[in-house]
Amino acid sequence: MESLLIQLLSLPKVAIYAIFGAIGGGVGALVSSLFKGKKKTVSYFISIIFIAIAVQIPNQLLPKLEKELAAAAILKDLKEMRLFSLVFKLHPEAESELKMRMKNIIRTSPQDRIFYDMQAASGEIINRYYQQYLVSASDAVTYKLLQHNVTVMRRFQSQNRPELCVSYYLGTPNFKKDDLTVEFIQKESDLKADVIESAVNSPSPPPKAASAETLIGVIVGIYKHKGYDVNHLKQLGEVATLPADKGCVIGMEFSDALASLDEKQSSYIFKNLVSQGQK
Repeated sequence: MESLLIQLLSLPKVAIYAIFGAIGGGVGALVSSLFKGKKKTVSYFISIIFIAIAVQIPNQLLPKLEKELAAAAILKDLKEMRLFSLVFKLHPEAESELKMRMKNIIRTSPQDRIFYDMQAASGEIINRYYQQYLVSASDAVTYKLLQHNVTVMRRFQSQNRPELCVSYYLGTPNFKKDDLTVEFIQKESDLKADVIESAVNSPSPPPKAASAETLIGVIVGIYKHKGYDVNHLKQLGEVATLPADKGCVIGMEFSDALASLDEKQSSYIFKNLVSQGQK
């Protein structure tokens, strides 16, 4: 029933009014038949009255239906994306939670905040499940992800958009509709889907646990080799509160350090960091 209503609302408004008008005309004709033997003008006016009432129904009904079904319509579009389809298949509860949160956002958020609040809700839910698969993803996909992260952050920095660089690094989407291209969103989504699929279909064994001192020692060595300020490592936890241009530099240096080794070493360090962060 829900999908049928979504299809109805996707029709041009004139078609919806025509449908309701036809329904009204049919009901009017049925009622008119009860007045057999009366003047034809009586039957005619009865039909006209029902048609007039029917075409007014959409004025009252459509806004309510559109608001009520908006979450379902958005989810229908999201499920056409590989990432969302995959997460919802593996974790059906994620779809239910997102639908519930979207309905609440539509009902309670100011109009100019709906896009941002939905973006945050969908990002938070998807990332919650996505994080579960990072440690088990293949080294090849993990390395591809690390390289991609650096490329994106550098692009934002070169475009003088450090706030987007920081938002991307932190994984806290706060983008406007025009900030990202359809191609960019598709690539990001597919890369995350690659991570999940590799963890499900050909999982790599969890990396041998390394001590924090060992990991820090390796990263410090990379920083020195690349000429980065080692003191910036102390500010990694402050990226969200630092001025955007500074936060972008600190986040990008760290991302670049992780991606600068070979596939096996980069994946080993990254997965250890993720594993320790999940404890």
